[in-house]
Amino acid sequence: MLLLRSARIPRHCTTLFSSSLSSSSFSTAPPPPHKKLSVTNTSSPNVHLCPKENLNVVFKPGAYGGQLMAQSLTAAINTAPESHTPSSLQCFFLGPTLISSDVYFTTSLIRESGKSFQTFRTVAQQLAPEENIEDLPSKPVNFESTVSFYKTLPQPDDYTAMSPHLNDSPLTSSDFQTSLSLSDVSASIKSGFIPRNLLYKMALKLTQSCTADMQLTIRLPSNPDLNTGKTAYFIGVPSTMQGDSLTSLKTLIPYVSDSMTQVLSACDALDPVWSGWPSKLTVWNYSINYHVNSSNNVSPSEAFVDDEGTRWFVIEYVFAGARNGIGNGFNHIWDLDGSLLSTSSFQVLASPPKE
Repeated sequence: MLLLRSARIPRHCTTLFSSSLSSSSFSTAPPPPHKKLSVTNTSSPNVHLCPKENLNVVFKPGAYGGQLMAQSLTAAINTAPESHTPSSLQCFFLGPTLISSDVYFTTSLIRESGKSFQTFRTVAQQLAPEENIEDLPSKPVNFESTVSFYKTLPQPDDYTAMSPHLNDSPLTSSDFQTSLSLSDVSASIKSGFIPRNLLYKMALKLTQSCTADMQLTIRLPSNPDLNTGKTAYFIGVPSTMQGDSLTSLKTLIPYVSDSMTQVLSACDALDPVWSGWPSKLTVWNYSINYHVNSSNNVSPSEAFVDDEGTRWFVIEYVFAGARNGIGNGFNHIWDLDGSLLSTSSFQVLASPPKE
C-alpha cells in the first residue's frame, strides 16, 4: 500500500468530512467512567475490579487484551498522585483471562525517583466462585503491566522542538474519504468492484475477528496494493468512549492499540513471512510510549470526529520479522491532523504446531 505522507493537515481539509471537531482543552481530570475502560474500587486498598459482564470477547474464552491494558492503566492512574501523568506502559500477557470470571487489578508502587518519577506495577487475577478477595495473593497472575508516571510540567511542551518527521501522518483526510469499512469491502467484492486480492483477504480476517462489544470500527484504505509487512488503517472509537482529558486519551490509546489482535489475524494474507506459521497468534509483550502533551493548559490536536460522533485515529503497522515462533512488530497511532500520539512495540507468539 502506498503510504501518503504530508505535513500537518490543514483544518479546512478535515472539516470537509466532519460536522464537528473537538476543540476542548485537555486537563488531568480522571477518565470518564466508561465500563470498557474503567474499574471500580473494592474493599481492599489499591485493588480494583472489572466485572465479568463488562469484559470484551475476542477469541473465546479469552478477553480482549486492549481492554486489560486500558483497565490496568486506569487502576494505576487511580493509585498514583493526581499531579503525575503516565508516560509509558509495558504489558505482559502471562495467561488466559477468561470472560467467565471477574478480573481484579492490584497496583503497587515499585520505584520512585525524586519528586518527578514514579513507577507502578499492576497485576490482573481471577477468583473461583467460592473464593474471596483475600485469596488473591495465592492466585496466578494472568496479566501484568508496569506504568511509568512523571509529574505534570507547569508549562506547555514545545511542539516546535520536535522532529518534523513526527508530524507526518501516514494517511491523509482524503485517504479517509476513500477508505472502506469492512462491510463496504464485502459489498464491493460481491459487486465485482474489488477483486479477491490481499485487501479482500485482510478484510475477511478482520471481519471474523472483530466483535460488536469491542466498540471499534476499522476502515481500510481502498488501495489494494498493500506493502509486504507494512500497512496502515483507520480505527474509530464511538463518542461514548471519548473523554476530554489528557488522561482519558492516554487510557483510550491502549484499548485502540491492541486492535493489532485483529490485524495480526490477517498477517498471513499480508506478509509471506507468515507462510507456514500456525494461524493462532498471541500478543505477549506490549509496550507503549506516549507522545501526547502532558501540560494542563495545552489545547489538544484537532480530533477527526465524523457525523456520528466517532473519533478516528490512524494506526501504522510495521512487522519487523519472525524467527523461531516469535514475531516483532511496531505501530504508531496518529490523529488525522498529523499529531503522533504514541509509539508501540510488541512481540507475538505463534501457537506450536499440533503433533
